[in-house]
Amino acid sequence: MNLPAKVRQGEPIRVTADFFNAVIDVVRWWLGEDTGPGALADRRDRATVLVKNASGADVDRFGVLGIDDILHVPDDNLDGFKNRPCLVGVTPDAEDHQGKFVVMLDAVPDGAIGRGLIQGVVCVKVNVVSNGDPAADIADGDATRLQSGAAGRAQILWKEDGTDEKWALVQLAMPVKPLPNFIAQVTSFAGPDAGGRWTVEVVEVYKAGPQWTDWDTTPGGRSGTAYCYQMVRDVTPGQYGHPAVGDILEIGQVPVADGTVQYWYNWTGG
Repeated sequence: MNLPAKVRQGEPIRVTADFFNAVIDVVRWWLGEDTGPGALADRRDRATVLVKNASGADVDRFGVLGIDDILHVPDDNLDGFKNRPCLVGVTPDAEDHQGKFVVMLDAVPDGAIGRGLIQGVVCVKVNVVSNGDPAADIADGDATRLQSGAAGRAQILWKEDGTDEKWALVQLAMPVKPLPNFIAQVTSFAGPDAGGRWTVEVVEVYKAGPQWTDWDTTPGGRSGTAYCYQMVRDVTPGQYGHPAVGDILEIGQVPVADGTVQYWYNWTGG
């Protein structure tokens, strides 16, 4: 369809029937009315959704809202539900909104409706917990930013250097899962605590030769504190209640509600 030329104030407006009907279709689509077969309902940007801010506070552009509900259910407005659904967003909560959030493309006052991005690339503030975190998800009780972690619904494509609050470029709807278990060597230990559990400091290693002792530190590998699943209160004579320095352990990664990951290991004494 050829679009008519722009006109100046006072000049006559001449449009074709096709153009006028297309304008009516656009208006009906925006209002959520059924525009019929082949109309604009399927041409909209499906990465962008309308979101009502029900957080109780104004939300800035590139703020974060947890997806809590939809504004119109099919029984109330079936055409609006099909053609222009609108989500209800609230302040993110760790128990309800992990992986269920939008980044707002508009500054939205409390109770108003604006555009939010549900998938695709967008800039957003991230509370960076660890500089090497590959992902981000909601920050509990915080509508201003995401929080980094080893797993999350947003893949971090780029971020400012350092930790704490940083601007980042993320890709939504690209979930990053925790890496699988890894082999590590004990460098030190501490404990037991009041519950009889020990902790160890570990570094990721790889097998460098055929002998049992042929282990080398993995370049760029993981390291940190690992927690023991078992309580080891009574130790058999001749056994340790914890792994010794130099021992090799399989380390599991356990997701935490705040989006971080802890290292845990299995030990019964030996």
